[in-house]
Amino acid sequence: MAKDCDPEFFDTIKSDFLRAEAPPFTDCYRRALRVAKAKGWATLPERTMRRRLDAAVSEPVQVLARRGIDALKRMFPPQV
Repeated sequence: MAKDCDPEFFDTIKSDFLRAEAPPFTDCYRRALRVAKAKGWATLPERTMRRRLDAAVSEPVQVLARRGIDALKRMFPPQV
């Protein structure tokens, strides 16, 4: 049986990570971990949470949220 974390813990990491300031994932995880300990949320290891975030939020959405529309446009070749 797989362990699971509180949805609030995942949402806290996701909202912190998907910002225009583009903080490193480790910093977002550590901030969310402090909140989780204070509120008694179940947590999972950092690498597991990173994999879950990558599975839940596609790369283009991450690029758009963190680096903007111009970076998103650069991900795709120009249409001729």
